[in-house]
Amino acid sequence: MLLVQAFMDLLVIIERDSLPGVFDEDMKSKVSITVFQACLRTALAQEANGSWNNSVEETSYAILILSEARRLCLFEGMQQHLAAAVDSGVSFLSSPAGRSAPPDYIWIAKVGNTATFLTEAYLLAALKASTYPPAATSDVGRKVGINLSAAKVDMHCNLLRRTALFSGLPDWQVRSSVVEATLFEPLLRARRLEIFPRPDAQLDKDKYFDIIPLIWTSCNNRSLTFASTSFIYEMMVISFLNYQADEFIEAVAGPYFAGNLDRLGEVVNSLFASSPHVRINDSDEVYAPLSRFVSYILDNPSVVNASPWDRGDLKRELHKFLLGQVAQTEDNARFDRQLQMNTFHAGRTRFFDWVRGLAADHTGCPYIFAFVQCSLSSSLSKGAECFPTPAQKYFAYVTSRHIATIGRMDNDFGSVLRDATEGNLNSVNFPEFGVKEMARVHNSSNLKRSADGELVVNTRKQQLLNLAKYERSCRDDALIRLEKEAEVGTTGNPALQRIEKRKMAIWHMFCSTTELYGQIQSMRDISSRLLGPQTRLNGNGTRNEIMVDST
Repeated sequence: MLLVQAFMDLLVIIERDSLPGVFDEDMKSKVSITVFQACLRTALAQEANGSWNNSVEETSYAILILSEARRLCLFEGMQQHLAAAVDSGVSFLSSPAGRSAPPDYIWIAKVGNTATFLTEAYLLAALKASTYPPAATSDVGRKVGINLSAAKVDMHCNLLRRTALFSGLPDWQVRSSVVEATLFEPLLRARRLEIFPRPDAQLDKDKYFDIIPLIWTSCNNRSLTFASTSFIYEMMVISFLNYQADEFIEAVAGPYFAGNLDRLGEVVNSLFASSPHVRINDSDEVYAPLSRFVSYILDNPSVVNASPWDRGDLKRELHKFLLGQVAQTEDNARFDRQLQMNTFHAGRTRFFDWVRGLAADHTGCPYIFAFVQCSLSSSLSKGAECFPTPAQKYFAYVTSRHIATIGRMDNDFGSVLRDATEGNLNSVNFPEFGVKEMARVHNSSNLKRSADGELVVNTRKQQLLNLAKYERSCRDDALIRLEKEAEVGTTGNPALQRIEKRKMAIWHMFCSTTELYGQIQSMRDISSRLLGPQTRLNGNGTRNEIMVDST
């Protein structure tokens, strides 16, 4: 409550330009996020009887917070709910339950204390604040540089409502998560080219920049996990870097080493060697961005302070991710050559092996899972292993592998036409799906106009969807077993039980983000398409220009 009151006053001071040059755009964004979250999380925590924790004092604080929120322009589309929440809180304070509520021991010295005069003072303040009529417009924050596009907010609200996870959520909760996500966008875009150069002439708009913050804020709020903002922000950064690494290999590194992809594999291996042996002079434009990426992940403070086991897990999974990207590039090239012969041969692997192995590594889910392990090890576990027992480690790995497999299937389900256009290997191209011959599709509209072609594709997509459903049941079972193992290991230790319960809440929230990615991807392909000319390095070291269909 004190933070909200202080930050609202601060926003007013900033708008009056009373502190010129003190707050840059990044700091203004952080102030806006902080005050918005404090108000929103208060609103989300209200009990059905209108109280907060059935406490007179806490309910009084909450009413004062929401009264401040009604002044903030970010809550403009949620004024009706805020008014109803305040009225409901006042009703609790006036009810027999409120009047007979026991004193609150929430002031902490050496022991919990109660202060009746403080409770009465804040009760009167809350009742007085609730009687103020809401302003015709919510003005605070308008001049701080917070730009909310009503059309964009409505579009993202509609997108979330179409997903299974958010279809039943109240509109005000959906909208609030969309607004919170928008507040993170300036911070993320300021770091857009920090690691990877983005060849915009060769790639279309990075649509995922709008979706990534939305996924993390909405899942965090929906589950009431309220993971720390620093953690949520870091996961947003890791998420867009994962997309950019995929783009970089596909649009820059792969074409650069076309005809000599073994050399690209050597570059990747050198990034993880104790004594790098790669010759930098002939690959620096590829080596340098990949080196920055690996350093950003492995040297992150959340990783450096984690247990050696968790750090080792992350290093292995990150290595497998980049090698998987190289192998996927090789598979795409081989698949492209086969398509030119109007045939596809699975060759060296079965679909099961591919989708559980290489293709799962290629999604990045396993190394991101391992990054979260490190984050929880360094924070909640104070440097101890995130999963201390053999059973926990096993079920965690199983969970990670199923999440990655689901991610591959969901991505392929939503990108069948794009992959066909670009000549990329997709799950539905494997012989297990009944594909004996498949001519290359240069224009996805050709496939749409063909009733027979559309029927074939939809049948294969449905088969893929059924397999993804099975993988979800496996993931859920593994997560349940992981949670039970955590409970067994903390029996008789309340402090450890609280830590493990918090860990599992974050893991469940993490799984919901991967689920939401899949649900959005099935409706709207958010990956970037290749555009324009690219440079490939032939096996003899010479370069040639190639064109990629931009349909």
